[in-house]
Amino acid sequence: MAFIQLILQGGSVPVEKAGEMKLTLLDLAIKGGWVMIPIILLSFFAAYIFI
Repeated sequence: MAFIQLILQGGSVPVEKAGEMKLTLLDLAIKGGWVMIPIILLSFFAAYIFI
């Protein structure tokens, strides 16, 4: 709850920067391995049904 209040007040959350590592969506999919394939396919299927 305190985290939501901090965001709503416009405050910043202190984060340690260890190398400024940036992850893209493709990087996350590759790190997820084979488990990401059915998750992505099912999410596209769900979007097709509901939209």
